[in-house]
Amino acid sequence: EARAADDCATRLALEGIDLSHYGTLSAARDLEALRKALGVDRWDVWGQSYGTRMAQTYAREFGDGVRSMVLDGAYSIADDPDDDYTTGGAEALDAFLSLCASQSRCARQYPDLGQRIDDLIARADSSPIDVDYLDPDDGSTAFTYTMSGQDILSTFYGALYSDYTAASIPQVVADLENSVTWSLDLLASQTGPGSGGEDYAAFVAVQCMDEWSYITPDLDVEGRFGELQSSSNVYWTSVCTALDLQDAPPVEDQFVALEQPALVLSGSFDPITPHREAVEFAGQLGAQLVQFPRSGHGQLGVSACASSLAAEFTRTLAQVDAGCAQGDVAPMIPDAPTAADFFEVALEHPAGAAATALVPIGWVGYGPESFDGYAIRDRHLVDVAGFTIDLFDDTDSVDSHIEAVVVDWLNTSVGAFERTGGIAVPPGWVVLSGATDDSPVARGTPAMITLAAGEIDGEVVVLSVFGTPDDHQELAKALIETMVPALNPALPPGS
Repeated sequence: EARAADDCATRLALEGIDLSHYGTLSAARDLEALRKALGVDRWDVWGQSYGTRMAQTYAREFGDGVRSMVLDGAYSIADDPDDDYTTGGAEALDAFLSLCASQSRCARQYPDLGQRIDDLIARADSSPIDVDYLDPDDGSTAFTYTMSGQDILSTFYGALYSDYTAASIPQVVADLENSVTWSLDLLASQTGPGSGGEDYAAFVAVQCMDEWSYITPDLDVEGRFGELQSSSNVYWTSVCTALDLQDAPPVEDQFVALEQPALVLSGSFDPITPHREAVEFAGQLGAQLVQFPRSGHGQLGVSACASSLAAEFTRTLAQVDAGCAQGDVAPMIPDAPTAADFFEVALEHPAGAAATALVPIGWVGYGPESFDGYAIRDRHLVDVAGFTIDLFDDTDSVDSHIEAVVVDWLNTSVGAFERTGGIAVPPGWVVLSGATDDSPVARGTPAMITLAAGEIDGEVVVLSVFGTPDDHQELAKALIETMVPALNPALPPGS
């Protein structure tokens, strides 16, 4: 790691890149220059994850330009960064296990999940598992590598960032107990680094400039974390030393007392900015804290509730009614289907994409398990209106899901699908669409949208479309016109 960091710094220096400018203070100065250039008197600052540090630094240096702050997935810049991921990951996993144990279906299908994870980690430490990794950004770069138990544990921590990927943990454990690895392949691909991800050199430079001076040099990692040692962040010791960046001034390790009104958002499954720390941080700020008990790291852009609360707070600068946070959807594990037969069809499309029916998580032996080289799983299920439907985020509005992909032809009546300020559908039949730029197949490459899900004659059916975003409208129309009547003969001909 140290050698790689040194080689990277040398190469960047030869290209005229000065890593000493890649600190949060430099970025805050850029933000202030932008405010002045735009002629903004004061603005409302929203920060998420690292952005909350950026927001605190900006408010400390240029507080006169800040009207209010929303801090999502927040941590105080005074926090010691050396053990957040290990302790936070363990706490988040415990919270997830508690949720599973409290849900009758999850508890019944995956009993003693915590002990089973402990046993799995121990076995994989003794006998590592080969994993087939597929780059989630380009959808084509693939290689095989070996994962120890600690690697798997770290992958589970990474899965807790999102409630969608967190929902896959129980089935991954069950699969590995049966020597089935494809679900771990996909989870590792979804949570691992992709070719289109962050600039790692910039990330390391910022961390070293901001934090390196205040990482405890004699941290007893093994004594404090035991088996979690290899998941810890103490590698900064070797990397930051190799980069030879200047020490951060003492102010970078001191609590920032905000003068502006602030709202703090926190997820119970957050492995990197734990809810425990958010409680302490909000108390220090005198800010309102909104906890999302079924979510991971970062609520803005994922939860409609979080976005509406942030907007209301920014507008009123008053305490918000956070009741919607308690009602956000949670990962659910379905019962086995009531019958063995599951409707399955593949519809070839001129663009080379296809449509198919998909079986929810935990249903072994029903429906397809792969498509165009991708393992398919539907692991994010919730109970709505008496039957199980698929959602891709915490926005449980049918209209919101349709608008995510803007299927234009649904704006007029198409059989049972009628657009009149909402979508009217028969009982037991819900029209949905999933996000296309962060699909459960692979981000940005063949994306999936779920058009409909419901129970028909005792069978729970989920219809999904796979293809590039440009193909979604034609695929969706073809799917509705050919598949829906077959699934629901009660619909009028041509619906």
